[in-house]
Amino acid sequence: MKGFIEKVITPADKREAVFQLIEEAHCSVSKACKIVKLPRSSFQYTAKTKDDSQIEDALEGLVKKHPVIGFGKLLSTAQPWLWLES
Repeated sequence: MKGFIEKVITPADKREAVFQLIEEAHCSVSKACKIVKLPRSSFQYTAKTKDDSQIEDALEGLVKKHPVIGFGKLLSTAQPWLWLES
C-alpha cells in the first residue's frame, strides 16, 4: 500500500451516488453504475424483511411460562420445535 488506508465505501453509499448522478448529471442507470463501480444488480437490489413475529410470540410465551429459565437457555432448548409451530 502507499502508506495510507483507503476509505471503505459501502454499497449503500455507492447506490446513493448513483441516484445523485442520475438526478443531477442526467446519466443512465448503466452509465452511473459504471462510474461508481457498482453492479446494476446491486443498485436494483431491495432487501427483504423477515417476519419473525410468530417465533417472537412463542418465545415470549415460553419466557412468561418459565420465568426462572434464562432467555438463551429457552431459545437453545426450544429451537427444534419452535419451527414446527410456525
